[in-house]
Amino acid sequence: MDAAVVLGAAIALTGALLGSLVAPLLQGRLADRTMLRKERMVLYAEAMLHVHFIRQSLRSLVEPYSTSGTAREHTQRDELKRVPDQTTARMRLIAHSAVREAWLELLEADEGLKFNLGEDRPDFRQAGSDPMEALAADYPSVIRLHAASDHFEKVCRKALRVKD
Repeated sequence: MDAAVVLGAAIALTGALLGSLVAPLLQGRLADRTMLRKERMVLYAEAMLHVHFIRQSLRSLVEPYSTSGTAREHTQRDELKRVPDQTTARMRLIAHSAVREAWLELLEADEGLKFNLGEDRPDFRQAGSDPMEALAADYPSVIRLHAASDHFEKVCRKALRVKD
């Protein structure tokens, strides 16, 4: 046998063996990436529900007559109040770092508004006060929370490569 033929056969056999070993690994990686992308999409969608809740709450604080306040809306808000803890745990595991940071900034801005209202306006919408009292749209904590919710949405869309 010619040495070139033997060498060619050895190379072909080696290529076939490597291909049969590497292909399943590459397919597994692709499947893992696809699954992770789907999990992230679900996670970010759930987080955006909380962002929607925040935006609705801000709107009702700044424009109290703009919301209908139906029983269904109140039930949904109560359910959505549980979202941050569950979502934060999952964010720490699978979210892109920019999304995770934006989520934590959003939660911090939300808590900051609650804290600052308690400090600056302890009687705001408390028993005996006007339930339709409005909060100024230029209240610094409102501005910060609006900016944080917009930033979070933008970062999620970028991480998932969603184009307008």
